[in-house]
Amino acid sequence: MTLENDSFLKSLTAELGLEPHPEGGSYAETWRDEHASAIYYVLRAGAESAWHRVCGRGEVWHHYAGAPLRLEISDDGQALQSLTLGTDINAGERPQIAVPAGSWQSATPLGEWTLVGCTVAPPFTFDAFELAPAGWAPGRFGPLVSAGWLAEHRDEVALIDVRWYPDGRSGRDAHAGGHLPGAVWLDLDQVLADPPSSAQGRHPLPTPERFAAGLSAAGIGDATRVVAYDDNGGMAAGRLIWLLRALGHPAALLDGGLQAWTGDLDTTPVSADAEAFTARDWPRERFATLEEVADISTGISTEPLLLDARAPERFRGDVEPLDPRAGHIPGAANAPWPANIGASQRYRPAAALRAQLGTLGAAPDRDVVVYCGSGVTACQTLLALEAAGIENARLYPGSWSQWCADPDRPAALGN
Repeated sequence: MTLENDSFLKSLTAELGLEPHPEGGSYAETWRDEHASAIYYVLRAGAESAWHRVCGRGEVWHHYAGAPLRLEISDDGQALQSLTLGTDINAGERPQIAVPAGSWQSATPLGEWTLVGCTVAPPFTFDAFELAPAGWAPGRFGPLVSAGWLAEHRDEVALIDVRWYPDGRSGRDAHAGGHLPGAVWLDLDQVLADPPSSAQGRHPLPTPERFAAGLSAAGIGDATRVVAYDDNGGMAAGRLIWLLRALGHPAALLDGGLQAWTGDLDTTPVSADAEAFTARDWPRERFATLEEVADISTGISTEPLLLDARAPERFRGDVEPLDPRAGHIPGAANAPWPANIGASQRYRPAAALRAQLGTLGAAPDRDVVVYCGSGVTACQTLLALEAAGIENARLYPGSWSQWCADPDRPAALGN
């Protein structure tokens, strides 16, 4: 279907003062404004642009109307970022994604159609437009990397120690007692969460500004690849890595954590030069609200799968060491996070994870929502889902600590 046969899009582009532009590059339906500094694209369901780049010019993408758009970017042909336009920012309100000059990119609409625009300054002609060879795509980074990979690429990443313990032990002291060389310790409570409250739970999502400030101080900038670890199977470090990946930032968990590192540990204090990490709104499609979870629990929403990543005894309500009530959200299935790893603290193979999570109903084409006690260990399971090929699962940040704080919300017991 072309624009001429689509009355709504035709009126929309007329309102924006756009004219069809024949040099569409990698996109079939392309328009330019009168200044020739912005290019507009309509992308249809099922379409995916070829990998391409604009040499010598940076671009800023804006979302104007329609469904969100997934934009994948690679500045070196290897590491890949996946970002989403059109969530939590009103259409055309402000630039959403800046693509550095010469970076490879590919776009996919996440619905029936999407209208987006690219601002390019100074204006360029399509002589600067380069298509990648047919079938080429950048390599994907994460969600897991091995200790061997880290040893070979240590100078290419920011290494972050996210040791944190729910029993009150000090992650800072653990870091001081021995850490991977060059690793910066990150305080989960201060950077990866807002202050606790009964209304939001024990580890609410940090504001984008709080998150960005903490990462900047740890030496993480907008273009910094990140590897994080802990000493408990990704239980804490998974929170940092999943939040970064939800933003489309290149980040990976060190598979096996501290125990997988065969080199010497260091006790030298580590500080990092501050980098610029831009605060970005959390993408709405990667998170589930309390109201959405309530609809799943009561059966109003029947398609999503709700997974509880806590230990079986907490799920059943046999014990509850942290929250005021025991049990689980009615309708949830138990997917305890320790089942995702083996005795070596490494994640189980992708096929095994796919089978394990599949028995609970998780599948690539199903909406999956994961929670735990406070939204921390659920991220370890979200990374397991991604490793198993089940991408775009969602986090319920408030988790059980938010749900059970309201006495009017039911608690299920047993299996």
